Amino acid sequence: MFYTPRHPIVDLAPDGRNRRAVTIENSPEGGPACARSVLLIGSPMDQGQTKFMGRTYLGREPILVTGERIASFCAAVGETNPLYVDEAAAAKGPYGGIIAPPAFVAGFRYGDDVFEQIPVFRRGGLMAGIDFELEQPLRPGDLIRVSSEVKEVYEKTGRTGTMVFAVVRSTLINQRDEVVARIDHRMMNRPGREKAEP
Repeated sequence: MFYTPRHPIVDLAPDGRNRRAVTIENSPEGGPACARSVLLIGSPMDQGQTKFMGRTYLGREPILVTGERIASFCAAVGETNPLYVDEAAAAKGPYGGIIAPPAFVAGFRYGDDVFEQIPVFRRGGLMAGIDFELEQPLRPGDLIRVSSEVKEVYEKTGRTGTMVFAVVRSTLINQRDEVVARIDHRMMNRPGREKAEP
């Protein structure tokens, strides 16, 4: 099942975004790229943006899903479905207990650190969207590891000028080594605003 929320929800799962909790696992030079990323390679806009594609970043510490985190998320977004907020009703439901709402997974990412590896995003950028695919529901007690990869870096030119976009895919894996969800975070920024190399 594929979900696309109307508004990005990335800050509502506590401790899901430790700004320095990443390691590089697999860093091939010139990893896989989609067609529009290939178009950026070698262009004046590239400036080293695309060399990060295909690199994988692993969160150092797994994230524990708790009933309290699910309840906090539901309260923050106004979610009232009994499967997510009522233990007695959820126990009689198809999952046999409380599960997290689908959008809950959007808060689990190490995307900020990954975006900062791309020069044009070192000073920041704007969230340009989020898509996620849920493989199975999260439950209290699940221990989630996050693996993030730069999937695309591409440019678009519109009425206001040229912008660089990047897509980071985060894969969530539970304590049984099962994929729980895949999340694509998109950021955009204008070239020329990146920090100088130290």
